[in-house]
Amino acid sequence: LIERHRRLEVDERMDADGRVLVPLDEAAVAAAATRLIELGAESVVIHFLHSYINPAHEARAAEIVSAIWPNRHVTAGHTVVAE
Repeated sequence: LIERHRRLEVDERMDADGRVLVPLDEAAVAAAATRLIELGAESVVIHFLHSYINPAHEARAAEIVSAIWPNRHVTAGHTVVAE
């Protein structure tokens, strides 16, 4: 399990039909990635609610994190289990 202090949230929300309710806060994604690096995280999983129906926010967050992350250990949840 991931320790609670390493589970960070960013503003974004899709509804169950895949419609954007709250746009992805890209600056918050970059800040969260930087914080996880500071905490000593070696890998990151990006997992948002309802990404199985619309993975756009997860995919964009993965792009942002991958540009910052010091290795290739960045995973978006919808690429592992798309349901």
